[in-house]
Order: sequence, then structure tokens, then C-alpha cells
Amino acid sequence: MSQAARETMARIIVEEYGGLIERVAYTLVKDAHLAEDVKQDVLMKLFSMENDILDRPAPVIKRYLFVMAKNRAIDIIKERTKEEEALISLQDSYVGTDEAADKLAFMDEKGFSNDIQEVMNYLDQIDRDIICLRYGDGFSFKEIAKIIDKSEDFVYQRVKRARDKLKAMLLKGGFSYE
Repeated sequence: MSQAARETMARIIVEEYGGLIERVAYTLVKDAHLAEDVKQDVLMKLFSMENDILDRPAPVIKRYLFVMAKNRAIDIIKERTKEEEALISLQDSYVGTDEAADKLAFMDEKGFSNDIQEVMNYLDQIDRDIICLRYGDGFSFKEIAKIIDKSEDFVYQRVKRARDKLKAMLLKGGFSYE
């Protein structure tokens, strides 16, 4: 399909199915702004894909968009739930203590102290990413495996090795380890 034909098809898809995507998303997320975000995410993903989904018949495209919208909306719900749970947990843990204020002042957005951040720079990029996903974002080994497109065993082994490296570096550097 030529570039001009793809652009025309994209315009038609937005006009024909944009409302459907938003309605599907809104029924799940119950927020118009988030539904719009879902629509944009779905359309961006659709148009950035290399396969020939745009060459398929209209019912196939419609079904594909419906499933993409549903899945993206569910992902957003999960993200919001994790963020809310983390915030509640953080508030419950730290409300009213001076020590808590001191700890929060030295944590990054993932919850790692300066000491941890410093030694994490010595890890491979993949190990840093996995540690951040596991302990900063709270993802399971299975979820991380899907994200990085590796096996669950691979992720488990990398987390174990990275934790061992971090522990050794923290102890060697004179940091306190708990």
C-alpha cells in the first residue's frame, strides 16, 4: 500500500472508528480524558505497526481496534490501581514522622535511596531496568518477562544476580544494607 493510500486509510479509520474506540475505553475507565488517551494510544500503535492490518477488510480492522482499545483501557486501569495502592501505602507508612520526611527527601520516583541509585549505575542497563520494574514499579516476574520479551526464568535469574551485585557493592562501599 502506498504512503498516500495509507494516509487516506488512516483518515477513514479515525473518522469511522474513533468514536467506537472512545466508547469502549470509556465504558472501562469511566473518564473522558483517559478514554481520549486510549484512543490516541490505539491509533498511534495501529499506524506505527509494520504489518498490513490496514489492507484487511473493515470488519477485521474494527474487531482489531475494539480489542486494542479494550486491552489498553485495562492496562490503564491496572496502572492507576498500582499508583493508587502505592500512594496509599506510602502515605500510611510515612505520615507524621520526621524520619519519613528525611527518607522521602532522598528517594527518587521509584523509591530508591541515593545509595541504591549510585550503585545501580554499575549494573548493566537490562539489570537496572529489571530492578526498577520489580522493586520500583512492583511488577511480577511474569509481567517483566512480557515487557522485555524474555522468559520468566531469565528475569528471575537477572533479578537474583543484580540483587547479589547490589548487596556486594553496598557492603563493600560501606553502605548499610538491610
